[in-house]
Amino acid sequence: MLEKKVKAGENIITQGDEGDYFYVTDSGHFDILVNNVKVAESKAGGSFGELALLYGQPRAATVRATEDSVVWSVDRATFRRIVLMSNFQKRKKHQKFLKEVALLSNLNDEELMKATDSLEPVSFAPGELIINEGEVGDTFYIIEEGSVVVKVKGEVVGKKQKGEYFGGIFFFFFLFFFFFLFFFFFFPFFFFFSKKKINFL
Repeated sequence: MLEKKVKAGENIITQGDEGDYFYVTDSGHFDILVNNVKVAESKAGGSFGELALLYGQPRAATVRATEDSVVWSVDRATFRRIVLMSNFQKRKKHQKFLKEVALLSNLNDEELMKATDSLEPVSFAPGELIINEGEVGDTFYIIEEGSVVVKVKGEVVGKKQKGEYFGGIFFFFFLFFFFFLFFFFFFPFFFFFSKKKINFL
């Protein structure tokens, strides 16, 4: 990382320019502008400039120092290498975690990798409602940290910890019903007409 000093009023990033660095604010203050309209700001500990490096697109905003400031910069190649390494480490961590989940313990490495790629981390505050009884379930949850309390009609019926799962029962039932219909109704129907077509030829 390289230290860079920015004078008050100076643009460290200009909207529309090619992205070449990612910045971390050490001290000072920056306004983030889109079409000259302030949409955000960056103070000490904040960062900016990653989108253009990740997606290879022009800068989406202008970043202007409102006072004398200091940032640390990371060039494009180093930034991408850090992101790739971080994503690789996260994938390995999630794969190791999924191997400990009883429902997924028999998956091979390739299947675990696909399952890992489909995961989306979600955080909940203590006491926050995750699933409401009576609503349609379309999400399957696996607990990575913490615990949840399961209630039926307001009564506690269980508690789930790290590595356990919940939700999505209706969702999986729907998938099972869909595949049942396909293999026992649509697939034979399709096969019949395919076979009939072959006979005509």
